[in-house]
Amino acid sequence: MSKDGFLSNVGLEAPNDLNEANNGVFKILSASGKNNYPDMPQDYGILMAFSVDGWIRAQLIIGGDGPFMYYRYHFNNWSGWKTIS
Repeated sequence: MSKDGFLSNVGLEAPNDLNEANNGVFKILSASGKNNYPDMPQDYGILMAFSVDGWIRAQLIIGGDGPFMYYRYHFNNWSGWKTIS
């Protein structure tokens, strides 16, 4: 485990390509105008990204501009965003 804790990337702005976000907690300041924020369900919020080996991955978004949470997962490709209400 990292000396910084379980998820060492805490409080960083999400990368320009969410497909590349691995193991961390990121802030999403605005999804508007970003080409690689695929079908983003929220413009603002918190992204939690988890990866087992860089291939099996999951992402969870807690929205800052809506009452829902969303998740997607990657095995061979990324799934669409699913709502958790």
